[in-house]
Amino acid sequence: METRIDPRGVIRSLLWVLFIAAVVLLAAYALGLFDRDGVQYTNNMEFSSGEFSYTGSLKNGLFTGDGAINFEDGSSYIGGFSDGRFSGGGVYTFSGQGSEQNSGNSGVGVRSFEGTFQDGQVSGGTFYFGDSREIVFTRESGGGTFTGTSWSFSSRDSKTTLFGTGTLTYNDGLCYTGSFLGGVASGNGILLNTEGRLIYTGSFLNGAFDGKGVYYSPEGWVYEGGFSAGKFDGEGLIRSDASTISGIWEKGIQVSRYE
Repeated sequence: METRIDPRGVIRSLLWVLFIAAVVLLAAYALGLFDRDGVQYTNNMEFSSGEFSYTGSLKNGLFTGDGAINFEDGSSYIGGFSDGRFSGGGVYTFSGQGSEQNSGNSGVGVRSFEGTFQDGQVSGGTFYFGDSREIVFTRESGGGTFTGTSWSFSSRDSKTTLFGTGTLTYNDGLCYTGSFLGGVASGNGILLNTEGRLIYTGSFLNGAFDGKGVYYSPEGWVYEGGFSAGKFDGEGLIRSDASTISGIWEKGIQVSRYE
């Protein structure tokens, strides 16, 4: 028996398929799956890996538009993205553990940053600390400047942050140049008084003399040796025009003397 195909039935079926396809495409467009140029653009997507999770927009597979990202260490960012990088206005919250490690001082580390980003780098805004400090950052050509209530910190590093090397100048003229962790002098550096005279050169921790260093007193004598929390500590010696004293100090007090 010969099977006859009804052309009108085929046409109706094709029209129905085209109608369904059109509805699907219109729905996809309304949901933001495609932009006017046909570039893939997905809104309100959720993505997670072992290191972070992301909720927001994607464009060509990259974070673009508004979104939120949470990292495994507890830090997070909410704001704008462009081609997978922080861009535009946003708030970055540091992890509690990371901020304390970076500051070297429990409870006072940097907590968050609110401002603008460009190409994944901080462009300008305010850092907020656990001890209620606020530090304003302004990016400049080849570097940037941090400004606190009584001081400013500048660096020519194009990736200026509160971690690295730079110069911290207080309003009264006291000046520190060296390494920083979380906006606090930590690592090797030098300290000059308001007249530019050398006060100390050596290791710092939490903003205080700590480790090996050399202290130059206003009276002219010099101490060279160990420090802890800003005080002479460990082996050291004091030199002056008249004599040299060497021994062991504990919390600023000499407890033994070498003959």
